[in-house]
Amino acid sequence: MLQSTVKITESYVKNQFNDPIWEPFTYHDVNLKTAVVNAANVSGTTEQLSAEEMEILLVAALFHDVGYK
Repeated sequence: MLQSTVKITESYVKNQFNDPIWEPFTYHDVNLKTAVVNAANVSGTTEQLSAEEMEILLVAALFHDVGYK
C-alpha cells in the first residue's frame, strides 16, 4: 500500500510538469525533482526510516516546490 501512494504521487507530479499550461511558470523541472527524491531516498535509507516514514518523506520530496512551477 505504501509504495502505491508514492507511485500515484509520482505520476501526478510528472503530469503536472508535462502540462504545457505551466510552461511560462516553470521554476523547477523534472530533473531537479528526480534529484530531490533520490537524495530523500538516500537520507531515509541512511536514517533507517520505517516504511511509513519513508513514504511520507518521498511524497514530501515529490511535492516540494510543485506549487512554484
